[in-house]
Amino acid sequence: MNNSRVSQAEGGVPVASENIYSLRDGLIAGAVAGLAMTVTMAIWGAITGNGIWYPVNLIAATVMTSLQTAPIEELRTFMPVAALVGTLIHFVISVALGLVFDLLLPTLPGHPMVWALIIGPLLWIAAEFAILPILNERMGEAIAPQTFIVAHIIYSVVMGYIILRSQRLEPSSTGINA
Repeated sequence: MNNSRVSQAEGGVPVASENIYSLRDGLIAGAVAGLAMTVTMAIWGAITGNGIWYPVNLIAATVMTSLQTAPIEELRTFMPVAALVGTLIHFVISVALGLVFDLLLPTLPGHPMVWALIIGPLLWIAAEFAILPILNERMGEAIAPQTFIVAHIIYSVVMGYIILRSQRLEPSSTGINA
């Protein structure tokens, strides 16, 4: 049986009061997890012989659509604009997801790490089957699914760990009545 304290926020939404963290913690968790995912994908690029710039160039192809038809040799090279664009896209999404996770945690019963482990595969499913086929088909085809899911699981585990290491907020300081 779960011993979590559940209270009602304004509007009657159940709140798991032990899962309340500051928004800053969610932003930091998303950024650090995004960095861990970046390292994972850079290692994948190096191991496959595509180089460390390959994953970031594939991300940049989302908005730099000419990269979606670029030869693989070009995607393996360092391109300053693509590196900047790909890095910005990745970290904006990483930080935003960390914030969303932080905001959702108080509404989710149970341990935050369990939810983090659920989120990784869900993010992968959304990216692999819904987002990439529409926004960046080249990336969806170029990255091995098993590598991509491992990267998402690493992202979610690191995000959950950072949140767990953060200081919990008391419900009274957030306007929630326990």
